[in-house]
Amino acid sequence: MADDKKKKPKSPKFTSALMWAAGQGAVAWYYTQLPLSKVGAAVFGGLLAGWLTAAVVGRFARWGTGVKFLVLLGILFGVAFSSGAVAGLSALFSLWAWWWYEGVPLVVNWDQFLGFILSTAAIPAAVLGLITGLYVSAVMPRADKKK
Repeated sequence: MADDKKKKPKSPKFTSALMWAAGQGAVAWYYTQLPLSKVGAAVFGGLLAGWLTAAVVGRFARWGTGVKFLVLLGILFGVAFSSGAVAGLSALFSLWAWWWYEGVPLVVNWDQFLGFILSTAAIPAAVLGLITGLYVSAVMPRADKKK
Protein backbone atom coordinates (compact mmCIF):
# COMPACT_ATOMS: atom_id res chain seq x y z
CA MET A 1 0.00 0.00 0.00
CA ALA A 2 2.75 2.42 0.85
CA ASP A 3 4.37 1.69 -2.52
CA ASP A 4 1.23 2.81 -4.35
CA LYS A 5 1.61 6.38 -3.12
CA LYS A 6 3.48 8.71 -5.40
CA LYS A 7 6.60 9.92 -3.63
CA LYS A 8 7.51 13.56 -3.76
CA PRO A 9 10.88 14.06 -5.47
CA LYS A 10 13.74 15.00 -3.20
CA SER A 11 15.16 18.45 -3.62
CA PRO A 12 18.92 18.52 -4.24
CA LYS A 13 19.29 22.08 -2.91
CA PHE A 14 20.32 21.26 0.65
CA THR A 15 22.83 18.59 -0.35
CA SER A 16 24.27 20.81 -3.05
CA ALA A 17 24.59 23.69 -0.60
CA LEU A 18 26.51 21.49 1.84
CA MET A 19 28.70 20.18 -0.99
CA TRP A 20 29.52 23.74 -2.10
CA ALA A 21 30.20 24.88 1.47
CA ALA A 22 32.57 21.98 2.06
CA GLY A 23 34.31 22.53 -1.26
CA GLN A 24 34.73 26.28 -0.85
CA GLY A 25 35.82 25.83 2.77
CA ALA A 26 38.39 23.20 1.81
CA VAL A 27 39.86 25.37 -0.94
CA ALA A 28 39.96 28.43 1.32
CA TRP A 29 41.45 26.55 4.27
CA TYR A 30 43.89 24.09 2.69
CA TYR A 31 44.83 25.58 -0.66
CA THR A 32 44.85 29.33 -0.09
CA GLN A 33 45.35 29.09 3.71
CA LEU A 34 43.13 32.05 4.48
CA PRO A 35 42.37 33.17 8.03
CA LEU A 36 39.39 31.60 9.77
CA SER A 37 37.11 34.61 9.25
CA LYS A 38 37.62 34.47 5.49
CA VAL A 39 37.11 30.71 5.50
CA GLY A 40 33.79 31.30 7.26
CA ALA A 41 32.83 33.82 4.58
CA ALA A 42 33.80 31.32 1.87
CA VAL A 43 31.68 28.61 3.52
CA PHE A 44 28.69 30.97 3.77
CA GLY A 45 29.18 32.02 0.15
CA GLY A 46 29.42 28.36 -0.83
CA LEU A 47 26.16 27.56 0.96
CA LEU A 48 24.39 30.37 -0.83
CA ALA A 49 25.93 29.63 -4.25
CA GLY A 50 25.23 25.89 -3.98
CA TRP A 51 21.62 26.44 -2.96
CA LEU A 52 20.95 28.90 -5.78
CA THR A 53 22.76 26.83 -8.41
CA ALA A 54 20.84 23.68 -7.50
CA ALA A 55 17.58 25.64 -7.49
CA VAL A 56 18.10 26.97 -11.02
CA VAL A 57 19.52 23.74 -12.45
CA GLY A 58 16.78 21.73 -10.71
CA ARG A 59 14.10 23.83 -12.39
CA PHE A 60 15.61 23.07 -15.78
CA ALA A 61 15.83 19.37 -14.84
CA ARG A 62 12.12 19.30 -14.05
CA TRP A 63 11.43 20.70 -17.49
CA GLY A 64 13.24 17.70 -19.01
CA THR A 65 16.57 19.27 -19.97
CA GLY A 66 19.37 16.89 -20.95
CA VAL A 67 22.38 16.05 -18.80
CA LYS A 68 24.93 17.92 -20.94
CA PHE A 69 22.92 21.13 -20.80
CA LEU A 70 22.41 20.73 -17.03
CA VAL A 71 26.16 20.41 -16.55
CA LEU A 72 26.73 23.53 -18.66
CA LEU A 73 24.09 25.42 -16.67
CA GLY A 74 25.67 24.21 -13.43
CA ILE A 75 29.04 25.60 -14.46
CA LEU A 76 27.67 28.92 -15.73
CA PHE A 77 25.33 29.58 -12.82
CA GLY A 78 27.82 28.21 -10.31
CA VAL A 79 30.52 30.64 -11.39
CA ALA A 80 28.02 33.50 -11.55
CA PHE A 81 26.54 32.82 -8.12
CA SER A 82 29.91 32.10 -6.57
CA SER A 83 31.34 35.36 -7.83
CA GLY A 84 28.54 37.35 -6.26
CA ALA A 85 27.19 35.15 -3.48
CA VAL A 86 28.52 37.17 -0.56
CA ALA A 87 28.54 40.44 -2.47
CA GLY A 88 24.94 39.71 -3.44
CA LEU A 89 23.83 40.55 0.09
CA SER A 90 25.49 43.93 -0.32
CA ALA A 91 23.75 44.37 -3.68
CA LEU A 92 20.42 43.49 -2.07
CA PHE A 93 20.97 46.16 0.55
CA SER A 94 21.98 48.61 -2.18
CA LEU A 95 18.77 47.83 -4.07
CA TRP A 96 16.75 48.37 -0.92
CA ALA A 97 18.53 51.69 -0.31
CA TRP A 98 17.87 52.72 -3.91
CA TRP A 99 14.17 51.88 -3.51
CA TRP A 100 13.81 53.59 -0.13
CA TYR A 101 16.09 56.59 -0.67
CA GLU A 102 15.73 57.46 -4.32
CA GLY A 103 19.10 59.23 -4.54
CA VAL A 104 21.36 56.17 -4.10
CA PRO A 105 22.74 55.05 -7.49
CA LEU A 106 22.76 51.38 -8.50
CA VAL A 107 26.22 50.38 -9.70
CA VAL A 108 27.41 47.02 -11.06
CA ASN A 109 31.15 46.47 -10.81
CA TRP A 110 31.76 44.71 -14.14
CA ASP A 111 35.56 44.92 -13.80
CA GLN A 112 35.50 42.95 -10.56
CA PHE A 113 33.13 40.34 -12.05
CA LEU A 114 35.29 39.88 -15.16
CA GLY A 115 38.41 39.72 -12.98
CA PHE A 116 36.85 36.89 -10.96
CA ILE A 117 35.82 34.91 -14.03
CA LEU A 118 39.31 35.16 -15.54
CA SER A 119 41.13 34.32 -12.29
CA THR A 120 41.99 30.93 -10.83
CA ALA A 121 39.38 31.53 -8.11
CA ALA A 122 36.69 30.52 -10.61
CA ILE A 123 38.11 26.98 -10.98
CA PRO A 124 36.55 25.56 -7.77
CA ALA A 125 33.22 27.18 -8.63
CA ALA A 126 33.30 25.68 -12.12
CA VAL A 127 34.14 22.21 -10.78
CA LEU A 128 31.43 22.43 -8.11
CA GLY A 129 28.98 23.66 -10.76
CA LEU A 130 29.83 20.66 -12.93
CA ILE A 131 29.27 18.30 -9.99
CA THR A 132 26.00 20.07 -9.14
CA GLY A 133 24.75 19.64 -12.70
CA LEU A 134 25.55 15.92 -12.62
CA TYR A 135 24.04 15.49 -9.14
CA VAL A 136 20.82 17.30 -10.01
CA SER A 137 20.43 15.29 -13.22
CA ALA A 138 20.81 12.07 -11.23
CA VAL A 139 18.43 13.02 -8.40
CA MET A 140 15.64 14.93 -10.15
CA PRO A 141 12.94 13.00 -12.00
CA ARG A 142 12.48 13.64 -15.70
CA ALA A 143 9.44 15.38 -17.08
CA ASP A 144 6.99 12.98 -18.68
CA LYS A 145 7.07 13.20 -22.46
CA LYS A 146 3.62 13.04 -23.99
CA LYS A 147 3.28 11.15 -27.25
